[in-house]
Amino acid sequence: MLAMFIYSLKPPENPNKFDATAARGQRVFEAEGCGNCHTPPLYTNNTITPAQGHDVPPEDLKKYRVKNVTVGTDLFLATKTRRGTGYYKVPSLKGVWYRGPFEHNGSVATLEDWFDPRRLVTR
Repeated sequence: MLAMFIYSLKPPENPNKFDATAARGQRVFEAEGCGNCHTPPLYTNNTITPAQGHDVPPEDLKKYRVKNVTVGTDLFLATKTRRGTGYYKVPSLKGVWYRGPFEHNGSVATLEDWFDPRRLVTR
């Protein structure tokens, strides 16, 4: 009963209109092949991907939906936190504008922070 209620909920309408900036982002998304993992219309392929440096056991390829490519995700966060599986689930980008905080540890508060190039500077 609770699951039926949760599935009946509709996300809020996106207040961000599709404009020239969004069109530029869409071109980058397409040019970089982001749709290979964040496949429309749900913007996920519902697979897991190994963290960089994680060796995928052959039995995992049979047991799970593993996309055997890495995208530079942090091995420490994938192995030393919570479940520690060595994998990341490809998240849906649908409705990402109203979700947060970001990163697996909640260290990035907003999408603006996520795309701020200063975030990637090592100190």
